[in-house]
Amino acid sequence: FEETADTWTVGAVWQPEQVPGLNVQVDYYNITIDDVITQLAFQTVLDECHLQGISSQCDIVAQGRNPANGILGQGAPFLSSLGVINAAQLKASGIDGRIGYSFDMGEGSVSINYYGTYTLENSLLPSPTTALIECAGYFSGQCGEPLPEYKHTAQIGYLWGPLTTSVRWRLIGGVDLDPSTFPTPSSSFSDLSDDIGMYNYLDVTMQYAVNENLDLTVGVQNITGKDAPLLGSTVNEQANTWPATYETLGRQLFVGASVRF
Repeated sequence: FEETADTWTVGAVWQPEQVPGLNVQVDYYNITIDDVITQLAFQTVLDECHLQGISSQCDIVAQGRNPANGILGQGAPFLSSLGVINAAQLKASGIDGRIGYSFDMGEGSVSINYYGTYTLENSLLPSPTTALIECAGYFSGQCGEPLPEYKHTAQIGYLWGPLTTSVRWRLIGGVDLDPSTFPTPSSSFSDLSDDIGMYNYLDVTMQYAVNENLDLTVGVQNITGKDAPLLGSTVNEQANTWPATYETLGRQLFVGASVRF
């Protein structure tokens, strides 16, 4: 099995002499992966064979589909051969940006950093016979983990002698429920309203260099104690949310030490 990809990027860096300490970077990426190794969902095979009459999908089922009566695997055990195949296609494109600025203030120095991503496309074509699935700005269904169109991390820090303090702002853009989850809206599905709005998290960290061999760190993550979104049956992850994307433990205090020998 072999996958092929076309990848190209273009970027620019701006460091104006008029503003010492300012650094601006912008990158555009475009990635297409063909012949992605995948395993078709059995329900997809059945739908495309029995309902749409696609012969290549019917061949996956033992003895195919009888065109006269629509019976699958007639005359043989109803078995499928769903091995991995080169069938899918993945596409992703977007813009990454970074802004860094540092300057002196009082007896110390200030550093400001911003890292942002805007996803233009993140799509999946499960097989040549299926429709294109766009996941940028969606979650659940065939998209899985939430993929916001925009997210960023911004941080401001102040260095004063051995003490460094910083505040970090993490923004996760809003996402909507993948339309394929419930393709036919029905009042019986209350989870149709399970869209997730924009999420913001604030973290605070302080680090003190005791000497050249020892650094001590203390901080609070998710200082406002913002809860993760609580979802219904539109999510199959644990705790009815997406713990890989959102904070599930509330406000967290952490301490640490770094020792150099």
